[in-house]
Amino acid sequence: MTAEAVRRYTITLEGIGPGTNHLRRMHWRQIATERRIQRLEAWAMAQPHVIHRRALGLGPIPFARVSITLVSPAGTHRLDPDAGLVSVKGYVDGLVDAHLLRGDTYEHVEYAPVRYVTGERRQTVIEVEEIGPCDR
Repeated sequence: MTAEAVRRYTITLEGIGPGTNHLRRMHWRQIATERRIQRLEAWAMAQPHVIHRRALGLGPIPFARVSITLVSPAGTHRLDPDAGLVSVKGYVDGLVDAHLLRGDTYEHVEYAPVRYVTGERRQTVIEVEEIGPCDR
């Protein structure tokens, strides 16, 4: 059995997507536009990692642990704890579009609990850790 280095990729995006309560008040077309913008931002930010993987002869990650950290300045409204994944759906879809992840279903992704931290500005930090082939 050989030990392989764990591959981790960190993608930092400006802002935090809308949470569940905000999405319910939005028109469907506005939601679609928001998701499309998130997908394009994540796709663009993932490109250096995708190019690096291709240079190593690697394709999309077959199974990954995705950790999401939402950063908000002190004193600002934070999303409800259960709204974290909803707010980043477009970003994760963009990682699939970029071919960093093979898919975003349970067959390809394991989500860690969303973390909320205090920082200088609103950001979404997505960490992707390759954990090998899925045996599900």
